Amino acid sequence: MDLTQEQFEENLTAMPEEEQASAITVIEASEPVDLKNFAKALGVNLLVAGEEPAEQEVAEVPLPVEEEVPVPVEEEVPVPVEEEVLPPVGDIEGVPAPEPSVPERPIDQEMQALALGDEVRGPAPEEVLPEVAGPKEPPPEVAGPIAVPGAKDTGVSDDVPMTGKEGDFILTAEAVTRSGKIDVEKKLRDAIDAAAKDGIEVKLRDIVKPAAQVNGNVQYMASNKEIRIPEVLVSYIGTDVLEKMNRAAEAETEKQIAEEEQQPAESAPKQKREIPVRA
Repeated sequence: MDLTQEQFEENLTAMPEEEQASAITVIEASEPVDLKNFAKALGVNLLVAGEEPAEQEVAEVPLPVEEEVPVPVEEEVPVPVEEEVLPPVGDIEGVPAPEPSVPERPIDQEMQALALGDEVRGPAPEEVLPEVAGPKEPPPEVAGPIAVPGAKDTGVSDDVPMTGKEGDFILTAEAVTRSGKIDVEKKLRDAIDAAAKDGIEVKLRDIVKPAAQVNGNVQYMASNKEIRIPEVLVSYIGTDVLEKMNRAAEAETEKQIAEEEQQPAESAPKQKREIPVRA
């Protein structure tokens, strides 16, 4: 069954908000080719914009084959040959009849071994080797904008807890705005391509589930609209470049933080910031 992109968007829009958010999370965390393959496993051919449905193959109808009429062949009647019948061995004068052979039983073999002073042993058990589990490869690092459902979108709320690695870099939301999303994304893609040539795999994704997408043992707080850059990718962009981008937006960022702190508290007081490198 073919499903166009317009039909897919209509189905997604008709879903309840919770189910729609869950579906969007799966879509954003997956490659397009993985989504198409998953849909194909469900019997659905997902068509993107501009893609024509595949033409159905027309089964070929086999042509009737004329049956060949067998030509009768005259069968030759075999001439019977008289076989010479020999008498049984026991009936030949002077030749004793052979004794019938009796198969040797396992108990007879054991008794013979005991008579010779040997130890009777049963069959050796098969050796079972323990399964050795190989080391699990860690999931690839993820770089991209933080977009956790339910968190504030002020860009300075610091209400998204993350557990990353020492050396991770958080690019502020205002720095992204000043530099431009296109320029920032280009820097990330160029760095990811360069890291791939060195055998380092980094995925560009929206970070919607930090606990599943971010690996490490250093806890810090971040905000939606900020961009998390893993430590393995920072050196490909340059710490000086990233710090310069944050410094250019520092005054506006501090202003937004002050305005955020003046808002009436909706819950417990905010904890002191403990974030990775952020100028």
